[in-house]
Amino acid sequence: MNMSKNKWSHLNDFRPDESGRYKYEGEFLHYTGDRVRTLLLLWIPSVLSFLLLFGAGFFPRTFIGSHIAAIVGYIAGVILSVVALCKLYSLTSRGEDVPAYVYEKTLKRLPGIYMTSAFMMITSVIASVVLLIMDASTISLINETATIVLRTIAAVLFMFLFFKSRSIELS
Repeated sequence: MNMSKNKWSHLNDFRPDESGRYKYEGEFLHYTGDRVRTLLLLWIPSVLSFLLLFGAGFFPRTFIGSHIAAIVGYIAGVILSVVALCKLYSLTSRGEDVPAYVYEKTLKRLPGIYMTSAFMMITSVIASVVLLIMDASTISLINETATIVLRTIAAVLFMFLFFKSRSIELS
């Protein structure tokens, strides 16, 4: 199912049943491997990376935390992490049989979301490290190092999720 022509074309696959409720009669895809293991390998790092980023926001910030390059990457990473969790929920809630339009809107888009999140975290970490080197005297070294480490771990998790989400196959 190619939704690039018309993003609403999947609505043509819904038909009313006897009770008047609409039921999807289009193409269904199935996991080729172990569904539970596959979803756990996506859910656990996704939730962990969100919690790491969320936790990094609770450290008291100094000059570095208010710099635009560091904060934009961090905020974008948190937002993209929430978007990825919403897409994972949408994918998981469908059960064993995944409608083709859900696959197009979730699993095919997850690698891009994870790669963008990793890029944003790396940008944020580099900006923080550069600012830390330039002006270490006015910065709380422990707080800044902790947030850099948390964001770096989140970036590594996003890279893992990028490769893992690309390897999932449905047929």
